[in-house]
Amino acid sequence: MDRIITTNIDDSIGQEQPLLGKSVDFFQDATQEAIANTVIGLIGSSYSTSQVYVLFGCVRTGAADGAASGAADVTAGAVFYNGEVYTVDAFSTTNINSQYLSSALSITSASFDPVDFSNSVPFSVHNKRKWLISQTSSAGSTPVSGWSYPFTWYNYSIPQAKYTAIGGGSITSGGGNFMYKLTGNTISWYITSTFTTSGTVTLIKLDMSDVFTRNAGLQFITTGLEKLALSEVFEIQINATGSIFNINRLSGGLSATSYIFYACGTFDI
Repeated sequence: MDRIITTNIDDSIGQEQPLLGKSVDFFQDATQEAIANTVIGLIGSSYSTSQVYVLFGCVRTGAADGAASGAADVTAGAVFYNGEVYTVDAFSTTNINSQYLSSALSITSASFDPVDFSNSVPFSVHNKRKWLISQTSSAGSTPVSGWSYPFTWYNYSIPQAKYTAIGGGSITSGGGNFMYKLTGNTISWYITSTFTTSGTVTLIKLDMSDVFTRNAGLQFITTGLEKLALSEVFEIQINATGSIFNINRLSGGLSATSYIFYACGTFDI
């Protein structure tokens, strides 16, 4: 990080360092650069100067862009855009009315502006810079619907209906949680799931299309751990084809009992 050197100041002989406008700019630029480098490093290779990245908050609910009617809300938070961090105030509309939630930089003066300069001429110099959400007739270049959430983990509660047993048995109960976040086109995820089988099951299919859609030709394989409710631990394999997780135990089928399994990984969509 760039720094302003102060070692030449010597109060004992009245050797003071002036704080000029260029020095103030230097300090602000150094702070902005350090923050930008940190955030860009966390986002990774998918970073784009034209993308709005949500750091926290900014959760949208309600009607989608272009809907004929309906309320829409966005919670307060902060975003990173083109090398800078901006505060985002909460936004709410009672009727989207076939319009869009767009966003742009907003600059206003602080309440204590203007200030008098040394020649008694007043200037407004304290800019408050926020990322403003507004309801507009067109989406614009940075619509709220296009914001990226690389630091937000989401939870999908898996209903029993998403499990399908293959190989003679059935699933009498099931559920779990699929935690995930999206960075660019990559999903990072981990899953915990419990289910009970009746009869011997050779394979379990878990439909994840509510969370993501992948071409059926896209595959990945990962492993995880499975625990019988009251005894030993086994290794499992998840072979994903498109949006379907195919879960099987590497050491054989799943006999009639209760199971807990855990797995994690990343894949592209």
